[in-house]
Amino acid sequence: MDGSCAAYQKVRLTGDLPSYVAQLQELGDCGWEVINVASPPAEVQLRRPPYESPGPDSWEYTVFDIYDMPIPEWWDHISSCGWTIINPAYFQHLRVELHFAKRPGSWRGTDDGNIWLHLRDLGWAPISKEPLTKVVREILKVKWEQSERQGHNIGTYSAVRYWLAHMFLPRVMKGLGLPMPDPYSEAALDELLSLRLALRKGEIAPSLSETIRFWSKTVT
Repeated sequence: MDGSCAAYQKVRLTGDLPSYVAQLQELGDCGWEVINVASPPAEVQLRRPPYESPGPDSWEYTVFDIYDMPIPEWWDHISSCGWTIINPAYFQHLRVELHFAKRPGSWRGTDDGNIWLHLRDLGWAPISKEPLTKVVREILKVKWEQSERQGHNIGTYSAVRYWLAHMFLPRVMKGLGLPMPDPYSEAALDELLSLRLALRKGEIAPSLSETIRFWSKTVT
């Protein structure tokens, strides 16, 4: 087939789930766009446009769990970060619904929009039965308000950090009957995140809530 026609292929992803995105990204770097997913197994159909097509010459891929994300604010948020969710889900079980997402390679290096990933990496765990949708709404509200205040898009990671420092930590502290540490800002969060890493057992770190409980015993 010459370069004047679009090319198509079908690929069955192998290995474990975390390796799927890496496999897709290799294809995306070569201009292949996922247009359909058959699951199970994770078998994807891809298209590459004709040579010198005006379309994207590369694609970036990621994964979103959309089970707890039925809210329109979240869909608008990931769309504003350039992502398109690919249907159907490539993995679905109980309260998990994993979808690949794609965006043109020109977006790479910009805000990834992945609220859940940043919450997880920073050690968030829900307080009691706090719904994730409530947390997401609060974080997106923070992102909007702080972006307006600062005159630029602060990005998802910064919004998650701000929410943890100014909303989540006070709730946990209040539940433990403790005042917020001084200074009341991201500095307190940085101290707790440092402590959390120090409390790791192998590769497993405690949640931020557990870290706060440990910290409270050292200051009372």
